[in-house]
Amino acid sequence: MLLSLSSWLQTLSPEFGFLRVFQYLTFRAVMAAMTALLVG
Repeated sequence: MLLSLSSWLQTLSPEFGFLRVFQYLTFRAVMAAMTALLVG
């Protein structure tokens, strides 16, 4: 969901270039692990 939203926002304006970080698998894996630790 966030990947789709970030790619859509990037097409709207170049100001959202920082959202390119969501395309990196390692970033998404680290964020998923941190979310799991916070929730669990």
